[in-house]
Amino acid sequence: MTAGSGKVAKSGPGKSHTGTGKQGGASAKLASALKESNPIAFFISLCLVVFALIYFAATLQLYIKNTTELSALKSQEASLIAKKAHLKNEISRWNDTAYITAQARERLGFVYPGEQSITLKNSKHKTASSRSSNDSQSAGQAGSNLPWYKEILYSMQKADSTGPSSSSNSSKSKRIPTQKEQEKWQKSLQNGN
Repeated sequence: MTAGSGKVAKSGPGKSHTGTGKQGGASAKLASALKESNPIAFFISLCLVVFALIYFAATLQLYIKNTTELSALKSQEASLIAKKAHLKNEISRWNDTAYITAQARERLGFVYPGEQSITLKNSKHKTASSRSSNDSQSAGQAGSNLPWYKEILYSMQKADSTGPSSSSNSSKSKRIPTQKEQEKWQKSLQNGN
């Protein structure tokens, strides 16, 4: 062949390959190599391609898993930051004496010396005292919804009392007595002393 029209290259013993300057690149060499190769080389190249695809799929799966985990951790971090801000706010409120006083009045029913606590029954407005009276009425119905300090007081008084009558009562009933029952019991203790 002439030099301007193309080149003749030998790719094996007694075999030739023709192509132009630009087309005689890597794609032409790959095509000729596949045509001229034996089945073992084709099988090996096929195995390499399958192995590369499996490796790529495993890498892609790991990437997706890590991305999902990262987004879950970011949302968890955001919720923890919000919880931390809420708790810092709560701590700062408990450092304020006015807030502590308000909580003692509302939750525990504390009053200053000389003040009187007034409980309104059948009131349309919900105040701290009416809420506590409603809670005590529902405690009478449920039998176990007393404030924590009254439960402790009752437990200590029950533990202090000894005798066959108290042990027989405790074996009969496992419920916490109502506020009315506690007050009646306290009055009977005060009258007995």
